[in-house]
Amino acid sequence: MSNIIYGNLQKSDTVIFARVLPKIGYYELLDLHIVSVYEDYCTGTDLKTKQTFLFHRALAETVLFTNRNKAIEYLNMKKRENKNVKIAKE
Repeated sequence: MSNIIYGNLQKSDTVIFARVLPKIGYYELLDLHIVSVYEDYCTGTDLKTKQTFLFHRALAETVLFTNRNKAIEYLNMKKRENKNVKIAKE
């Protein structure tokens, strides 16, 4: 997958966030404007809803993409993985 390289991420970049919430079956792509980049974390704001997300460096390199097709591939992979997992009732 062609995820972002955290060291190349800069303030004001626009990236694609592959948001996965498997417990509720929520998979979507969001366009984020990067607001700040620090050594261990960054923040990005959704261009539509203006919601801000905080990403640790390792998570950012997993769920942020520059290529929309690669982000779609990632979402589809996560859907397939999570389709086979039974969630225990709490």
